[in-house]
Amino acid sequence: MTGKLMLETALKLIGDRIQDYKKIHDWKITRLEDWAGNDEIPAVCMAVVAEISEAYEAFRKNDIDNFKEELADVIIRIIGLCHGMGINLATEIFKKMDKNDTRPYKNGGKRV
Repeated sequence: MTGKLMLETALKLIGDRIQDYKKIHDWKITRLEDWAGNDEIPAVCMAVVAEISEAYEAFRKNDIDNFKEELADVIIRIIGLCHGMGINLATEIFKKMDKNDTRPYKNGGKRV
């Protein structure tokens, strides 16, 4: 089994679990059709940003356990979004990594 296939399988299992959890709690499952609207997808994107902010705050407070939990929340939100929209996240990750392999390294002259 290739790395991509293993990742696809894992993401599908996680995505199914996230979707089941949303159904149990009667929460919105973001779909590809939501792309035409102006609120659902931006709301989920901002929820990802909020989780990143919470991870940053955990770092600032030197709380490694909460930091790890918040990073998991980021991934859960992203996998849930992709799963509901039918985006094959494994394919997109590998495509982006392949693209990155062909690009010159640059960081805009910034230190970090």
